[in-house]
Amino acid sequence: MNAGLMLRLIGLGVVASVVLLAACDNSPTAPTNVGWCWRMNVGADGKANFKPVSGGVRNLESCAASLEAVAMREGKAELTGAYQGQYVFITPDMVQSSTRLEGARYRLFDAATRGKVDHTLKWMLEDEQHPSKYAPHQVGAAAR
Repeated sequence: MNAGLMLRLIGLGVVASVVLLAACDNSPTAPTNVGWCWRMNVGADGKANFKPVSGGVRNLESCAASLEAVAMREGKAELTGAYQGQYVFITPDMVQSSTRLEGARYRLFDAATRGKVDHTLKWMLEDEQHPSKYAPHQVGAAAR
């Protein structure tokens, strides 16, 4: 058998394997809406559904920070979301993303960056408890 034919057969085998693996993946598809950050919930029926967290999101990292804020606000150790076809995973140890629910994950924030994000989010969440701090001054009322 010549080397060219052997390489073609190997390539065909690799393509067939990828197609078969993709066909076996039953995980839900992450929403692909441009600029939207989603939170994934699993219903009582075991099926995943996505609810919007925010729109006008610039990038995957911004969505991850929004999901981190949701997890902090709700006191959840883990949370899964999505941004433009990418899954986002918030865990106690890392903030990661993947193209598949059960696929290989890639770190979005290293420990130092996550610490900075969390510090800012804690400050913002504390300010949510004191909205009057940002209330406009009633200049007209004081002048009366």
